[in-house]
Amino acid sequence: MGGPDPYRNSRVKFARRSQTLKAKAHELAKFCDADVYLVFNHQRGSFVYNSVEDRSWPPNDKQLEQQYPNLERTNFSKMEGLPESPESNLSRLTRYFATRLEHFRLLEDLYRDMDPANVVADEEALQIKSGECD
Repeated sequence: MGGPDPYRNSRVKFARRSQTLKAKAHELAKFCDADVYLVFNHQRGSFVYNSVEDRSWPPNDKQLEQQYPNLERTNFSKMEGLPESPESNLSRLTRYFATRLEHFRLLEDLYRDMDPANVVADEEALQIKSGECD
């Protein structure tokens, strides 16, 4: 009765991306032996992930500066200015080609289901157009 939910896509996107972020933080800690502390706050809720069982980690900002003198800091606007990673372009290109391949397979299936007489006539017409027949 209420009609379509205009915020559904936003909620789904947040749930999917936050789950990916949580999984990546855990993988970084597990497979790369990194100490990871992840916090995000959203209108739908807040989340904290700490790969270290000790609650004294991470240290506060002053301790961070002392402990890690070459600490690299970044913020939202700096990240927005970075070019997209080649992996994301590669994955997009891979998805594009996979989609196109599937379209061609569907067209082949449709063509195969056609009347064989039409298929033969079409093939002969293509050969004549390309100059393959004498």
